Amino acid sequence: MKVKIDPKQLTQNFPEDDYEGTVVKLFKSTSAAGNRSGGFQIRISEGDYAGRKVIGNITVTEDSLWKANQLHKAVTDEDLPEQEFETEDDFLDFLFEAVNGHSLSFRVKHRLDNQGSERMDLTYLSR
Repeated sequence: MKVKIDPKQLTQNFPEDDYEGTVVKLFKSTSAAGNRSGGFQIRISEGDYAGRKVIGNITVTEDSLWKANQLHKAVTDEDLPEQEFETEDDFLDFLFEAVNGHSLSFRVKHRLDNQGSERMDLTYLSR
C-alpha cells in the first residue's frame, strides 16, 4: 500500500480562518470535570482543507449552554427552544438530531491554555 504524506495532515490545528463544513459524526462522553459532553466531527467542505475533519464539543452545564445554542443557531437559524430535558443525554440527543448531517459555517481561532499549550477554539457562525 502506498502512503502519501500531505503536510496539512501533520497537524491537528487548522489556520485561523472561516470554514464551511458538515456535521458527520456525533458521540457522547464525560468531561474531565465529570460533566456530560457531546463531541462531533465537522468535515470541511471547501478550500485547502476540504475533506479534513475538525472536532468540536459541547459540555452540558448551565454556564455552557450558550455554546450549544450557538451551534444550534448556526445550523437551524433558530435559538434553542425553551424546553426541559430529563437528562443531559436527552438534551444531547435533541441537539445531535438537530445538527447531524447539516452544513454550517465556523471560525477557527487559536489561544494558549493555562499550561501554555496551544488550543483551537471553534465559533459557530449564524447565517
